[in-house]
Amino acid sequence: MKPDCSKCLIEYQDVTLSYGYLDVIKSASFTVHEGDFLNIVGPNGAGKTTLIKSLIHQIKPSSGVIFMSDFKMGYVPQKLSIKRHIPLTVLEFIYTGCDVQKIIIPKETKALIIFWLDKMKLDKSLLHEKVSHLSGGQLQRIYLIRSLISNPKVLILDEPASALDPSFREYFYELIKALRIKNQLTIIHITHDLTDVILENSLVMYVDQEIKFFGTYIDFNKFEHEGHHHD
Repeated sequence: MKPDCSKCLIEYQDVTLSYGYLDVIKSASFTVHEGDFLNIVGPNGAGKTTLIKSLIHQIKPSSGVIFMSDFKMGYVPQKLSIKRHIPLTVLEFIYTGCDVQKIIIPKETKALIIFWLDKMKLDKSLLHEKVSHLSGGQLQRIYLIRSLISNPKVLILDEPASALDPSFREYFYELIKALRIKNQLTIIHITHDLTDVILENSLVMYVDQEIKFFGTYIDFNKFEHEGHHHD
């Protein structure tokens, strides 16, 4: 049955995700509402990234139903890869995240990209640098800009801080929190460290092949104290 809720963006009903005969996620049911900040945690190999792949339509459920309303999505993958033989510049790569693309990049779009470079504490001199020449931390920030440039309704982040240095990590999460409020952004965030983004009103999903917990950050602390742990 399709959810009857104007604020529901995503609903999973008894969804199983499989690779061949191997069930990676079993019987998952949950709802994401507009404005939610959902942290997905769990041990390595628990199925967190597979769950995200189903959200971005890279894998279909083997059973159950996924309902998604019509919204614009931004996505930053866990593993960042740029083909070395493709000579994209930073400007060109970020521009591929825009809704409408022209042969010549408009001045206002270039100005917006420079604005985001500054927001991410990157010098505009990187604009014409080849993306394949960037460090891991720089590439992570460029992917983040590309995911935000089209002003998405839902932002999916798969361990976005993995290549960020500690001094920038705290700033990044403060920026994401501010964007959530300003743009009414819904965030789905895979992390190994919940201390990166402590929000008392955020949600936590603990995944280990099944959804073992889904609720508030405060209630998750109680869940952990009862003997459950995440890596």
